Amino acid sequence: MNLMTDRLKIRNLRDEDLDDFLAYRSDPEVCKFQGYEPYTRTEAETHIDRLKNGAFGDAGKWTQLGIELVGANKLIGDIGLKPETNDARIVEFGVSMSRKYQKHGYATEALTGIFDYLFTEKAVHRIVGIVDVENTSVIRLIERLKFRREAAFLESYWDKTMWRDEFLYAMLKKDWKINRQ
Repeated sequence: MNLMTDRLKIRNLRDEDLDDFLAYRSDPEVCKFQGYEPYTRTEAETHIDRLKNGAFGDAGKWTQLGIELVGANKLIGDIGLKPETNDARIVEFGVSMSRKYQKHGYATEALTGIFDYLFTEKAVHRIVGIVDVENTSVIRLIERLKFRREAAFLESYWDKTMWRDEFLYAMLKKDWKINRQ
């Protein structure tokens, strides 16, 4: 996959992304509300190697796409996409961004580009995101994109220290079209 927005290229991960990828994926603040712990160099290499040639669309399988800052040849984040096992027209997403590149609108731009692609080119019907209730920056981001909060999951996962609560957000294709006009 290779999508362009005004400032970003959304593409498969590459071996040369290792240092940039490791820089934000090993940052405890970036990992705080993610489903992963800070990466070691070996874990980052393995992750990139496993996913660099992945193609979106396999039900139940995550695809990881890099977010590259155009002109800088720099990986600043990544987006995970997973079509649901029982219906690939429903896609879960996740996003990780380097702290240095947060609060500049890059995540909004990248997700808008991906969601436009999924709804128009891939015939996706519904996109969902599950967010820790304390992850206020991502909550603001997806609410800005007009995602609807559909559920609250109480004590839905253990983060090695305590039970955490989450919100489920969703967007339907028909609502995305209306909101983009």
